[in-house]
Amino acid sequence: MVVDAIRRLASGQDLSESECELLLSSIMEGKATDVQIGAVLALLARKGVKAEELAGFVRAMREKALKVPYEGAVMDLCGTG
Repeated sequence: MVVDAIRRLASGQDLSESECELLLSSIMEGKATDVQIGAVLALLARKGVKAEELAGFVRAMREKALKVPYEGAVMDLCGTG
């Protein structure tokens, strides 16, 4: 998946929302090398990220995020730096 995405991005093609979700899931699962991750980021920066692509990346990140039980309690989500 990662290599196919790099090829498509290198040719200037946009990725679908589901392709971006799968791509970021693969990256977050350690299935991509540092060089491949750098290529994806550079190619996206060159091409520009479309809303559909961003939505796929967000979906993947939300799926991988740690689920914190919240039952009306107050949480401090930031620190003093």
